[in-house]
Parts: sequence; C-alpha cells; structure tokens
Amino acid sequence: MTTQSDKAARLFQFLAQVRRLREHTTTDIKGFEDRGGVVWLSDVAHNTAANGWPVRVNALLWQRLGLLDADDDPGRTGDAVIIAAGRPKHMEAPRLPEKLKPWIEGASHNHRRRPSVKPDADEETTKQANYWLEKWDAWAAAKQYQDVYNTLFDAHINASQSSEEFELVLGLGLLAWAPGGKRAESTQINRHLFTVTVTSALDKTTGEIRYSLADGAAPLKAEVDFIPVEALQDRSFVKDITAKAAEYAGHIFDIELFDDLGVFTANSLSTSAVYLPRGRGAQPKETPVINWAPALILRKRQNTGFAVAYEKIAAEIEQSGTVPAGLLSLLDPDQEPPVVASDEPGAVVPFGDDIFQPASAQ
Repeated sequence: MTTQSDKAARLFQFLAQVRRLREHTTTDIKGFEDRGGVVWLSDVAHNTAANGWPVRVNALLWQRLGLLDADDDPGRTGDAVIIAAGRPKHMEAPRLPEKLKPWIEGASHNHRRRPSVKPDADEETTKQANYWLEKWDAWAAAKQYQDVYNTLFDAHINASQSSEEFELVLGLGLLAWAPGGKRAESTQINRHLFTVTVTSALDKTTGEIRYSLADGAAPLKAEVDFIPVEALQDRSFVKDITAKAAEYAGHIFDIELFDDLGVFTANSLSTSAVYLPRGRGAQPKETPVINWAPALILRKRQNTGFAVAYEKIAAEIEQSGTVPAGLLSLLDPDQEPPVVASDEPGAVVPFGDDIFQPASAQ
C-alpha cells in the first residue's frame, strides 16, 4: 500500500467514526424493545405448540424448530407469511379461595411469575392448590399471548401510520459479543446481523394480524455498522458479508442456506466466533456468538448512510492500494485532478429544438 492510499484509507475511516458520533447507533436489541417492539418467533412457535395460542406459523419455521412435522401441522401459513396471530379471547384470573391464600407464595394476579405452594402444606391442601395452579397456568398463558398480540398490534399501527419514522423488519443472526471483555467502558453487542423487510396487515373483521415478507422478495440485508471498526480482525469483513447477504437467493427460513451464511459470517468475523442454530440469543461475552434467533422488530428508521459510505470507500482503497484521482486533492491541496479533453459542447443542455446554457456564458 502506498503512502497516499494509506492516508486516504485512514482519512475515510476517521470521517466514518466522526459521522457515527453524530448518529445514534443501537448496539443492543433492548433499544428496539424500549423504543419500538420485538417479538421472538421461537417463543411464539413454542407457545403455540404447547399452549394452543391462536397463531398460524410459517411451515419452514415449524420444521426448523423441530416442533411438528409439516404434514401434521394444521396451522401452517404460506411461504410469504411469517406468522398470522388471531385475536385473543378475554380470560379472567382464577379466584384464589380464602382457605388457600395462607398456603400460596407469590402474587396470584402477576401472570409473569408463577405462584407456588408452601412446602409445609398438608396433602389435601396441596392437592387443591395444584388444581388452582392448573387454572392459573391456563390464564397466565392467555395473558402472555395478550401481551404478544398487543406488541404485534402496536407495531402494525406504528409501521402503517408512521411509516416515515418506523419500519418493520425480520432480524436473523443475533450477534452476542463483548469485544472489550468485562471492562465497564467496552461496547456490549447484542443485535441481529441480517434483516429483511416485513409488511403487516390487520383483518378488522376477525382481528387477525398477519406479518409477511415484503412483496417482490426483498433481499436479505447485512447490518454491521454497530460493530466497532477496531474490533474487526479482517477489514474486508463489511464488504464480504454485505456481498454474501446480497447473494442469498432462497427462502429466509431455509435451514441449509442460512446456516451456511451463519458459518461464513462467524469465520469472517473472528478466529473464535461461532454460529449456533438456536432460536434465542445469549448474553454477550468476549467470544462472539451468532445465533439464528429470528425476531420481528419494529424500530425507528436507520440513518447511517454517510458512515457506511465512508467505510466502503476506505475498504476499497485498502484493497486496491490506489486512490481515485478525484480524491487526491483531499490529501494534497496542490494536487489537481486530471482533466480529459472532450469535443462535446460544454454548458449546453438541449431540450427538443431549443438549446439552453447558463446566463453567465451568454
């Protein structure tokens, strides 16, 4: 690499970092949960199978999670539909009999935390309490689905009525990584590396909310702007992963295709990185782990175009070892870009039979 190309690459890396300081980059999916909404598809599918949630799930997703054989599942959707969530039925919390209250630990109206029977209860009391807990479990499952449906409903409303501010995507390949280890100032990464555009529709007659892949098979998009540049061992990582994602030609839930992409990404990211085909992520650690972890995400539209463009320019210069002639003046003010002579008339714009030129040239 020549001195000029080295300077140019470092200049555009610097410009990218300056731009990012002016942009808010979300490194943790919890940021999307707080300012938008996140629904984990593996959780929805498992609860649909276990608790009878009124949800129809994409057939390939069913098979990927190993829940049901495709031929045995009556609630599958077509290839484009990710999930179709039916309107929940209202269910009252089961009343806790007065005689059981002294023997139940925990709040009976908090569906997120299951109560328990005190260990010193006698056999008959334990039997009655367990019977009440069965009813409580059914109510809690219904309330949990109500929470999911509310999130899906709110996401649909925000995405459809505030589309200039919010967008819906399906996230895949959740990267959990703490590049700086356990240091307090280190960046904690817990975000999807790949997304695809999603649309939503509400059937106001039945209340069913349907989330589908966007028309025209929107391409898989790599999102790597949240990874600190200094944490990357291979500076061509951004370019390689972006190109690999653009080549993805199969269904988004195709097991073999996405696993190949996940392994390729892990191998490109770090010598210690691993890809795991799991439905949920893990806590960020010093070893980078990429989980399959599909999730529907409502988020504010991203605004990282300039930073990504600067990084691409830096990567191109590093790879080629040359600086485009038009950029040389950024490094040396005395460097004039080459001018190629042309026989074409300048400052002239033909429009039909008329010819226009700037007033200063007249």
